[in-house]
Amino acid sequence: MNAEPRPAESPPQPADVPSPAIRRGRPFRLRPWHLVFPIAAVAGLFSLARYFERQRVRHEAIFAAQAGCQENLNALASAMAEYAKTFGHLPPPFQPDPDGKRRESWRATFLPRFGAAAAVGERYDFRKSWDSDENQHHAGDMPALYGCPAYRSVMPEGNASYRMINDLSAIDPAKLPRNAILLIESAGLPLDWRSPFDELSEEQVRSIASPHPSGFGVVLADFTSVRLKDVDRIRTVDGLYVLDEPKSVNP
Repeated sequence: MNAEPRPAESPPQPADVPSPAIRRGRPFRLRPWHLVFPIAAVAGLFSLARYFERQRVRHEAIFAAQAGCQENLNALASAMAEYAKTFGHLPPPFQPDPDGKRRESWRATFLPRFGAAAAVGERYDFRKSWDSDENQHHAGDMPALYGCPAYRSVMPEGNASYRMINDLSAIDPAKLPRNAILLIESAGLPLDWRSPFDELSEEQVRSIASPHPSGFGVVLADFTSVRLKDVDRIRTVDGLYVLDEPKSVNP
């Protein structure tokens, strides 16, 4: 009897080897000290942003003060030019009384020319001396255009920033040196705006400084204005303060 053929046996399969168990660590827990570096980094960036913002605001304030100061000088120069056109000569630094005593400053004389910008002109007694009882209470009523904005918080109230350090009123306009100084910004040197004593010694002129980026302002006899960082450009010629041309820089 023939035996039925047996099916070929399949080769033995390797036994499934169980994979090793995956080891799991402890779950991560956020600890307070993990936040130290991120918080420090954010705080540093915030401080840096605040620093740059303060610098931006500071620089804007500095340049705004210079622009305001220049506007004042431009307004004064225009008023001086109009005066010269009307009277044929530049204004004197002061007006005397009948006895020759200084009665009022050019700043008081010019009050009516500025209208609403110098409302104190409606109350100022031009018949009386600048330091009279009638005008004494106007010490704090200085019009804003007589004071540099950069000094409003650091100088006494009523302190004028612009002086007429030359008396050019008696000079024939045709013979007037165009580089003669008509007005000078000297905000760091105290001066009651009503005072008719604008003169400065050469030593005082040398001490003039300014917080403005472009320096202190000067209005010349031809009513143009410049800003100076170099006070050495100012010198005296025939008793007048004049402005020299800037020194050329050799290449």
